[in-house]
Amino acid sequence: MKKKLVRAALVASLSVFAAGTALTATQAVAASSDQSKDKPAPTISKSIGKPIAEAQKALQAKDWPTALAKLKEASAVADLTDFDKYIINYFTGLAAYNSGDKATAATAFLAAAESTAAPPEEHASALRIAMELQNETQNYAKVIELGKVAEQAGPLDPTVAGVIGSAYYNTKDYANAEKYAQQSIDGNIKAGKMPDRTAYQIVLMSQNRQKDVPGETKTLETMAQNYGNADDWGNLLDISLGTLPVSNKGYRETGALFIYRLRFATGATTSADDYKLSAQLALGLHDPGDAQQALQQGLSKGVLNQTEIGALLQKANAAARTDEATLTAADAAAARSKASKEDVQVAEGYFGYGKYADAIRVAQRAIAKGGRDAIEAQLLLGAAQACNGDNAAAAQSLAMVKGDPVLERAAYLWSLYATRKYGQTPAVAPAPASH
Repeated sequence: MKKKLVRAALVASLSVFAAGTALTATQAVAASSDQSKDKPAPTISKSIGKPIAEAQKALQAKDWPTALAKLKEASAVADLTDFDKYIINYFTGLAAYNSGDKATAATAFLAAAESTAAPPEEHASALRIAMELQNETQNYAKVIELGKVAEQAGPLDPTVAGVIGSAYYNTKDYANAEKYAQQSIDGNIKAGKMPDRTAYQIVLMSQNRQKDVPGETKTLETMAQNYGNADDWGNLLDISLGTLPVSNKGYRETGALFIYRLRFATGATTSADDYKLSAQLALGLHDPGDAQQALQQGLSKGVLNQTEIGALLQKANAAARTDEATLTAADAAAARSKASKEDVQVAEGYFGYGKYADAIRVAQRAIAKGGRDAIEAQLLLGAAQACNGDNAAAAQSLAMVKGDPVLERAAYLWSLYATRKYGQTPAVAPAPASH
């Protein structure tokens, strides 16, 4: 399968966390003189009260150099308590990251995360940021170590689970990479949020490394349906073409044509070879309109050039001129026939020229006549309805494609497009089983 295996990295922007975590730590310092009924709140030493207060003020003003200078001053004071060190490290991490010094930020947040003085309500946040920075600096062993600490405290935050999955992937532990990336996905879905696509990529690449083709295919189906990414659709359709089931009725080429049609409908990433192959396939099936569409799309996207496909395009154009001119008469003749075969041929022609309303009308006529060709007509009906914008009707029509495994698989892929949820939060319920 053709796939761009980007390096997995679930590193959220720390600046997003900085505002919230700075406030949390600031509140802890401000409240350091308070005491709860059960246990005194942690307090900073009086000896560092002035530089810490000045560091807080600088943080709030986004004056990172001043904040770092005051924190360095505080760290030089003798006899610091563990809580003093925790606050200094936490604030240093925030100031260093926002000033662009990620190495210092990573060291400081790691010290804060590993501090026994970290208040329980802040420990999870400190761990999360420390893990993200360690992941960014490729210290994957430390990410995994911190992840185990985070896991002991309870269910993992989806962001944390994603970072752990990324670390495991980069250490080539693909089973655990898949496990934790899936936890990230499941956690976000449960919370009513759209999972980060990168988490799906980690699952996908881990399945690829483990040679889990069924799992990889299912993940690609989910990604294509949920995100509409051109590469996801391209990879899914590549793997689907290579794993088409055996057809009992010789529909393998027809099924392949419908998968190529779906590639163009979804805007999937398509190679020059695929554009040419789909055109040759369409011409072989006497569908010159599809051949024209494939070649013209390849040219418009700059994947093909006129020189390399000139002869093929000329052949497609010549066949299309003759074919399209006879469609109206062929339609009338097919309507008088008792068999559905002629109707299917006409409906296929209409589809190739983008005349989806006519394709729908004639496909419905073929279905009403029945016979072996009605299976193809049912698939054609659903695809035409999807291309015509009637996705609800398309989903119903495609679900009725039964009787040949190749056409059933093509129909299932088209149904993913008809029921696409681009940008919508996936339902908690599992997706339908793959065909």
